[in-house]
Amino acid sequence: MIYADDKQIFCFGLPAGPQALLDNTNNDVSAIAAWAEENGIKLNSSKTSAMLCGSQFYISSLKDSTPPLFVDGAQLQTRPELTILGLKLTPSLSWGTQVSRVCISVHHTLYALRYYRHALSRSLRKRLIKSMIFATFDYGSSVFYDMNQSESLKLHRLHNACVRFVYGTIPHRAHVTPYRLALGWLSAQRRRDYNIIVLAINVITRQSSKPLANLFKFQANQLLHRAARRQPPCYKAA
Repeated sequence: MIYADDKQIFCFGLPAGPQALLDNTNNDVSAIAAWAEENGIKLNSSKTSAMLCGSQFYISSLKDSTPPLFVDGAQLQTRPELTILGLKLTPSLSWGTQVSRVCISVHHTLYALRYYRHALSRSLRKRLIKSMIFATFDYGSSVFYDMNQSESLKLHRLHNACVRFVYGTIPHRAHVTPYRLALGWLSAQRRRDYNIIVLAINVITRQSSKPLANLFKFQANQLLHRAARRQPPCYKAA
């Protein structure tokens, strides 16, 4: 997968055959290194890392027996965490690290804005949250949608903190939901649901993005055709 200058190789296989999986990966890496050399490009092995993904049980059982990967003869480091296009990935594909990163970023922005809260109108505070923080909430939310309840609660409370910032006078023990609804905002969970729906609509109707749409098989909706045949006849007067 290639995005600008960010490139990844994904290889998958059964846990029973780690050697074959690593051999295939090494072959792919060697092919890319050979192509780069032929085209006058040098791969930087110090900026190249590898990560073994899977269930925690299989990762633990293969950790000490996994053969190494190489780039131009240099052995790659196997890392417990990788950042790919701004998303933090872990071997078991848990999202605690990514959620923590979102929380740190949002808290930093809120902390900076609190110094000027009393000099800002409520409408301007609302616009600042939408422009400076909601993008952080939404980025990659379709990917880490399957977070656990604890991680989802962290984002929920962080979203409530944004509502409290806009109003500035919500009592500490008061429910935030009426205030959030008055702003016309979805909850943190509903925002993620909305982003998933928008992504699904783009995949189904526009087949965009193409790499993602290629993972699906599209066919005529037979249920709609059957429903259309069951409609009563319509007569028009001449």
